[in-house]
Amino acid sequence: MMVSIIIPAWNGAAFLANCLDSLRNFIHDDYEVIVVDNASRDQTAAIAQHYAEVRLIENPINRGFSRAVNQGLQAAAGDILFLLNQDTVALGDWLTPIREQFAANDRVGIIGCQLVYPDGRVQHAGARLLEPSWGGQHLTQNDGTEAIDYVTGAAFAIRRECLADVGYFDESFFPAYSEDVDYCLRAKALGWQVVYEPRAMFTHFESQSRGDDLSFLITVNTQRLRLVLKHHDVIWLRDVFAPAESQVLIENLSCEWLLAMAHVYLRIACDVKQISGWRAVFYKDTVSLAMAHLAIATLFDLRAAAMSRALNLLAGEFVES
Repeated sequence: MMVSIIIPAWNGAAFLANCLDSLRNFIHDDYEVIVVDNASRDQTAAIAQHYAEVRLIENPINRGFSRAVNQGLQAAAGDILFLLNQDTVALGDWLTPIREQFAANDRVGIIGCQLVYPDGRVQHAGARLLEPSWGGQHLTQNDGTEAIDYVTGAAFAIRRECLADVGYFDESFFPAYSEDVDYCLRAKALGWQVVYEPRAMFTHFESQSRGDDLSFLITVNTQRLRLVLKHHDVIWLRDVFAPAESQVLIENLSCEWLLAMAHVYLRIACDVKQISGWRAVFYKDTVSLAMAHLAIATLFDLRAAAMSRALNLLAGEFVES
């Protein structure tokens, strides 16, 4: 089974050579590497061109993680399609155990790898979605038998037949985050298994392209809400998700966080029509349109709760001063 390794890249000059060298060290059979460069401002593209096995796709603008992945998937020839972050380094023969997993069970569609921090601590050993927030919890102990909901797209193998069935990554998760969760959920809904393979190990030098803390907070929570709306009905959103989310707002003591969340709720409310599965709702029938209105109203209620909590905290600080 030929493997196509797809590396979405953005300002990765400090990492990419080490990543590509580590792949050379541990793969000795048929493979290709496709680097999709999202308009890097450093030497990322130049570094990729030094490697004969690399096919470079250069985007004129940053098209985000999902679009870059889809470009790589569309160009790939392999039976195994392996998504890999630019800031990873292989720690051994990761491909053999992945091939063994795929060979052992033809319903395994996606395989995730073990990621460790540079100091050796486990960063990712599969992950779960926490109810009802749908925040992600990365496991740090898992021998491969622990049940998981998804695996991270930082090192993520897809069987060719699974790709044909599930389709491409949802590009509305722009610029990044939760697109890997969404893909795993879509695959599982079609009967594919998502598994974790602890023998396939990579060091992951995480966070070099996140931006500042506030922008990261807004992006991650925007994508979390997008995921919730895509995979849950409106009644669950109103009766289960919103009360739990409101309780988190009540308990939070950070005005900055609360105002960021108010922005997130407004942003998603304005974007509901663009979320996969919702566009048709707005043009289908009166009942469906009422459900869409209920979703937006629920998000506006959450925004109001976040704003009210932030104002109360600010008023308290003013009185104390």
